[in-house]
Amino acid sequence: MQDDYADAVLAEIDDLLEKFSYLDQRRTARAPETETRALAAEFVTGAVAAARRAKAPDPVEFRRLEV
Repeated sequence: MQDDYADAVLAEIDDLLEKFSYLDQRRTARAPETETRALAAEFVTGAVAAARRAKAPDPVEFRRLEV
């Protein structure tokens, strides 16, 4: 069961890496700023969510990520 959870977290991280790569391509291609900002916000939200699932955060430690 724990291996399934780890596999799910790793799959989520792989998905985030693909989103980051796409976001970087859009930035390089000078995509519209509103679209780039929306994609960046989606990436950051997903990255914070993945970090929460990857580790049971210490409340003090995790607050640094939310700043």
